[in-house]
Amino acid sequence: RGKGTFKKIVRAAEILVKSKVPVGISFTAFKLNYKEFPEVVELGKKIGVDIVWTDRLVPWGRGKKIKSLMLDPLQLKKYYQSVVLLSRNLERTKSKTRIPINRPLFFLAERNSEPHFCLAGKTLINIMPNGDVFPCRRMPIKVGNVTEKNLIEIWNNSSFFKKLRNPPTNKICSKCKYFEQCQGGERCISWAYFGNPFLPDPQCWKAFKQLSSLKS
Repeated sequence: RGKGTFKKIVRAAEILVKSKVPVGISFTAFKLNYKEFPEVVELGKKIGVDIVWTDRLVPWGRGKKIKSLMLDPLQLKKYYQSVVLLSRNLERTKSKTRIPINRPLFFLAERNSEPHFCLAGKTLINIMPNGDVFPCRRMPIKVGNVTEKNLIEIWNNSSFFKKLRNPPTNKICSKCKYFEQCQGGERCISWAYFGNPFLPDPQCWKAFKQLSSLKS
């Protein structure tokens, strides 16, 4: 994002690490870059960051223009399997740098792994500078505003939050033995892809093989 920006960011991260400030690297995976994740992990290790975080492209905002670059479900499966191996290798070598894999769908990439559901509206919210409250920064559905209502009131009484905490069963996920723990995958991606956060995660390889076969 500008000439010389990358070097400046790396230098800033090095200064923060030296000053014992927690530092993380965030990586958004899509078709053009997902194979570069191991290099990003190596960079994170070299700098000494605490975490290297990987997430998926959400086809919302500017992401709408590159919706076709989302990883297909089977690509995501292979990608997540490679991320799990990298994460376990860091643990095994007692590296300071970690790769969090407590995210939706990761459990499908590793046998006997504990399923994780989307935290939006359950243990996670996003408050914007103007006070608007969203369930997640990547799912900007306004449920209230803290300048107009008490945050606890919004948290306890939002009908959308209540629905996120007890999501309706859809026909596809209802057949899956993991539904109660997984609850349909990443809500923001279902919302951005289908326009409905309660439909199955479009990148779940247990449910789908190709994004192109889905109604979007």
